[in-house]
Amino acid sequence: MKKFLLSLLSLVLSLSLCGCWDRREIGEIAIVMGFAVDSTENEDEIEITAQIANTRTIAAASESGGSGGGEQKPYLNLSASAEYVFPAIRSSITKSGSKLYMSHNYVILFGQELAERGLEKYMDFFLRDHELRLDMPLLVARGQGADVLDADTGFQSIPALHINDLISTQKQLSTGMTVTILDFMDRLSADRGAPMIPIMEIKEEKEKQTLHLSGTAVFDNDTMIGELDEQQTRGCLWASGKVNEAVIMTEVGDDKIGIEVSQSSGGIKAETDDSGNTTMVLSVHARGDIGSVRGSEDYTTKEGVDILLKAFAGEIEEEIRSCLEKSRELKADVFGFSDILYRYHPKLWDQMQDAEFHNLPVRIEVETKLDSSGRLGQPIH
Repeated sequence: MKKFLLSLLSLVLSLSLCGCWDRREIGEIAIVMGFAVDSTENEDEIEITAQIANTRTIAAASESGGSGGGEQKPYLNLSASAEYVFPAIRSSITKSGSKLYMSHNYVILFGQELAERGLEKYMDFFLRDHELRLDMPLLVARGQGADVLDADTGFQSIPALHINDLISTQKQLSTGMTVTILDFMDRLSADRGAPMIPIMEIKEEKEKQTLHLSGTAVFDNDTMIGELDEQQTRGCLWASGKVNEAVIMTEVGDDKIGIEVSQSSGGIKAETDDSGNTTMVLSVHARGDIGSVRGSEDYTTKEGVDILLKAFAGEIEEEIRSCLEKSRELKADVFGFSDILYRYHPKLWDQMQDAEFHNLPVRIEVETKLDSSGRLGQPIH
């Protein structure tokens, strides 16, 4: 009886050790690392470009210590055209012989011309497909996204990985923002505040290609209407409390000082006076260290520190004001004033739903502190 029970238990346990019924071998799938959607000459069609990891080349290089790939690139760029993203992806199977596997994708690029036509009707697939993460970064390519995915910069063997590195490291300067699928669709669906997406472009430097995050595309609903430059982008980030690190260059007389921002916070609130007039208050608190001084003044004295703090605050305010002026030029609520009123002042929102939020009066308040002058006190004369 005991042997029978043991045999029965073994049989039951073995039933739970089934394999992965839906597994796919790596050779049967095309692993997508980067993805672009571009316009075509036919306005009823788009072209998708999927950057696929060339697993054979990578494996050969690994086995030979990095030299087994020959002249083949470690990636393949596969393109296909259709009316929308999903049928274009499906038609790509006829070229690749494998289904595109999107779970490891690092970035989605939209060509600028397509962004200027409107993106909403192409977003459904990225929200619906279960393989795609909603925290995937979006970029607008200056020109065609396919060209950005084929840029040979030499920094990474696969361009999509280099693009991902650039998105991560821009946090050290805070001259670019990170916008995910969810971020973009949140603003787009709420219709409060102007949706924005960072811009990526190719530059030629000393006969070599380099990729740069160069400003931010501003949208009216789903259509790109203009852009913020890098300083204007940081102005928006200051007010939103999203500056992590930054380097501020300021001038005091003939001296040039570099300040490394180590900490900052920011916020936007609405104030209404007794007459019912609403003012948006943009407040920033920033602190940092003196990184460099080109000049002869001593900025470690009380007088010197006060002068430098004023210049530090002035640079931050100027970046915010430049962004504010650009938002009024574009007639776009890039700071999200409408969303602030909707969330925190619902009664006021009900009265102002049709207001031109980008034209609301603004007061900018900046407070700065210096923590250190580094290993040097007085400058080198």
